[in-house]
Amino acid sequence: MDALHEFEGDMQNFRMTYSFGVDDNGSITGGVDFDRAGNSELSEEEIKSRFEEIFDENGFELDKRFKVNPGKTWLGNTHYQIIEKDK
Repeated sequence: MDALHEFEGDMQNFRMTYSFGVDDNGSITGGVDFDRAGNSELSEEEIKSRFEEIFDENGFELDKRFKVNPGKTWLGNTHYQIIEKDK
């Protein structure tokens, strides 16, 4: 998603990784992680809010099959598991 690249590019001390695939039902699914590597102008809540706006604008939502979403990876990154919105 270009919007994620733009958001990442606007931030200092901010890293993001993501991947997309297809689940058993044929829906596009993916995972997006972000790591605040130091000080940032935005709070974690502001970053989360922007991520959710980007997902929504691009036809994705948090995958409700995950108990904690967003969650944390074993490296401490914030992880969003997302899925294509129902059409």
